[in-house]
Amino acid sequence: MMKNIKYKIPRLKTVNIELRDLDYYLDKKFDSKKLDFEFDFMISYENSNNIEIFIHIQYAYLEKKTKKEETFFPVYHSDHIVNFELIKSAKNQKTFDVDYLAHLLGTAIIMIKGYYDNITRGYRINKHPLPVFNPTELINLKYEDLIKQNILTFSSKRKMT
Repeated sequence: MMKNIKYKIPRLKTVNIELRDLDYYLDKKFDSKKLDFEFDFMISYENSNNIEIFIHIQYAYLEKKTKKEETFFPVYHSDHIVNFELIKSAKNQKTFDVDYLAHLLGTAIIMIKGYYDNITRGYRINKHPLPVFNPTELINLKYEDLIKQNILTFSSKRKMT
């Protein structure tokens, strides 16, 4: 098991971005209660030196609601990969301490919050910051079946979806 492996400065790569100006597209008065937020992540351990965290973020605005369906207008959507290059090789490693992975996830989220604050500057959506997350809780909820005694075990394919 690996607890506190040192890593180089993480690398943030944005693989998808969509940002729309609500003031241009919205005919009605903006109602912040109609703003919907979506967040997801995936941890990958592709080789003995890299842990990658994929993060998906989306804000959408409720345009129309009927008894049968809701129609949302995407306002902000981004997908990011944060790569942590481990200094010490973790060859054949399949287990990681949840607190260590939570630290990496928290670091990735903070990096993406900075990106979000910068890219949305001047847009209405910027007044709605990304929520505060508890990375340990996120990992425990998503991977509860793979965690035993605060240790997460990667499957043989090493991708945690």
